[in-house]
Amino acid sequence: MWAAEQVMLPALIDSEPITERAPRAIAIEVMHHVVYATATAATFAWLTRSTTGQRH
Repeated sequence: MWAAEQVMLPALIDSEPITERAPRAIAIEVMHHVVYATATAATFAWLTRSTTGQRH
C-alpha cells in the first residue's frame, strides 16, 4: 500500500516523486510505517486474545 501511495500521490497532487526524495527521508517514512503496522498488529492480537472465549 505504501508503494502505491508513493506512485499515485505525485500524479494526483503537487508532490515530488519518490525518485527525487532523499534516501534518509524515505527510510524514515518506511520506519514510521513499520512501527504503525507493528503496533496495529500487536493491538489487534491483544484485543482478540483478551476477548476470545468470553461471553458477554
